[in-house]
Amino acid sequence: MSIARSKITSDGDISMPAEVMTCLGVGPGAMVAWELREGEVVLRRANTRTSEEVHGALFGSSGANAGVAADVKKGVRTYLRRRHARS
Repeated sequence: MSIARSKITSDGDISMPAEVMTCLGVGPGAMVAWELREGEVVLRRANTRTSEEVHGALFGSSGANAGVAADVKKGVRTYLRRRHARS
């Protein structure tokens, strides 16, 4: 199902319709990714952080038990408590 149409300029530029921007939850300066899936091109919102960056933000640079789910949950809880602590 098509939700909008765009025209490609001679420079290869495409304007993103407002309907598409709303559906993707993006605005000016946002990154999008083009993917080829089963012969179709899919446009999606791009991740702006790698999993390593997220892990570093939660646990710092040392992470001996990086893959353990309990450690990840504890790190998320600790981060959220610090982030939303009332002064």
